[in-house]
Amino acid sequence: MKKISFLILAVFVMVTCMSNVKSNSTREKTLEKNIQDIPIGYNNLFLRGEIVKKENFEDGDNSDCSDWILDREQLKNILQSMEKVDATEWYAACQNYPCWYEGVLLNKTSEYEIIINAASYIIISNEKETLHFVLDKKSKLFLIPCYTEG
Repeated sequence: MKKISFLILAVFVMVTCMSNVKSNSTREKTLEKNIQDIPIGYNNLFLRGEIVKKENFEDGDNSDCSDWILDREQLKNILQSMEKVDATEWYAACQNYPCWYEGVLLNKTSEYEIIINAASYIIISNEKETLHFVLDKKSKLFLIPCYTEG
């Protein structure tokens, strides 16, 4: 009886260990770069999948976002032309437009959410950190520029 109990316990431990190894290797594979991923120009981060346009208009808001269209190819190395700033400077320098795009960024160790606002700023965040990037000059990619002091 002891041999059977020991054998059952050993099989259970083996199956549990193999399951953990398999789920970890699956997670690592999802963080590896795919051919369709777009580099965004910061910390070896790549845009994974599509970006989705979002809008949130309040009463009396007359912002026009209908002509603002981004595709993922336009985001290639976008952060190289933008300035990384702290949250206080971002808040003071940029307006907030009621339209933005959302997507997912990956590097080999982390996953982030990206928000690209029509008012020339990008926010990258996950559970550990939030990063702000602004553009203080006109660009065909955004509706209006941020106005940073420098």
